[in-house]
Amino acid sequence: MSGSSLNAAWIPLADGAEAVYNSSGFDYFRNPDWLGSSRLASTPSRGIAYDTAYAAFGEPYAVSGANSAMSEMRFAGHNADMLTQGSEPIYDAWYREYSYVQRRWLQPDPSGLAAVNPGNPQTWNRYSYVMNQPLNYLDVYGLHIYKEQDGCTFNGTTDTVHCPMPQQLMYGWFGANTIMPYSLSNINIGGYIETANNNIHKFMRQAFCDLFAGLVSTAQHTNSTIGIGIGGSAGVGIFFSIALSGSMQVVAGRNGNLGMSFNIGGNPGYGVFGVGAIGGGQIMVSTANSIYDLRGGSYDVGASGGTGVAIGGDLSFGNNTTTITGTMGAGIGGKGTALTSDYTFVPTTLSTNCKG
Repeated sequence: MSGSSLNAAWIPLADGAEAVYNSSGFDYFRNPDWLGSSRLASTPSRGIAYDTAYAAFGEPYAVSGANSAMSEMRFAGHNADMLTQGSEPIYDAWYREYSYVQRRWLQPDPSGLAAVNPGNPQTWNRYSYVMNQPLNYLDVYGLHIYKEQDGCTFNGTTDTVHCPMPQQLMYGWFGANTIMPYSLSNINIGGYIETANNNIHKFMRQAFCDLFAGLVSTAQHTNSTIGIGIGGSAGVGIFFSIALSGSMQVVAGRNGNLGMSFNIGGNPGYGVFGVGAIGGGQIMVSTANSIYDLRGGSYDVGASGGTGVAIGGDLSFGNNTTTITGTMGAGIGGKGTALTSDYTFVPTTLSTNCKG
């Protein structure tokens, strides 16, 4: 359209042909070849509107006829852009624009790194047209490289190629310009999300390491596993009793590992002397070779005392490691415990290595 005036309209017909209209009405028929390129256009009176040939990358040559302007051309299913007919005319695909002068797309593949096949260096160039192999592949939509076994079918009667609409069109810009075995079903939106998740994971890992760089450095210099966090315990009884404890810590190992540790424990029925409770900040030092050796069950001996400001200490044994934990915070009463049972979780998903 130019204002309210029609410049051109293309009406699809059977077997890939098109009826072309301009501001005066019906103009001519486009007749496609096996790639969807319009090599011959015919008038209603069976005359020739234009006749042309195309080189491998879409360069028109041997052009003749009254309607032979670049704006009339159509290569591999792409119409020529009517507004860029100067020194560098381009073709319009559904999702990108292609320059036959530069022999490449003018916009990068919208799927980002999801379009890359590490085993094929050509795919790292997100601007390349069909991996610079126009005699072997075609890209109907600007999103996916096709060959016949990818779902395109050849009609020997009409000499035309029909390709299925790629799944990416249902998701907008999440398409991928790649070939088998990195097919649409393997990439689609999932590949894009995976790339984004990897970038987010790298950012969060770096932020975690930067925030607790001092803890990691201390663990390496002391050749031990250490942690800081919060926790508390409570108990009541004289031997026959109930005790409960829990903690959450950031832990660092001598090998640069950094993660989260969660500990729960108690001893229903035995091992508490007195009545008391304490909760607050904690510092932990362990002989564990890594933060993952803190995992599993252990036995704990500890004591706490004080009303108001209180301190407590625990000594744990398990998995051939010895762990000392100190707690300082608010408390009430005093108590001692003997051989309470504890279990420690160190999730791999919340851990990383800050040396890499």
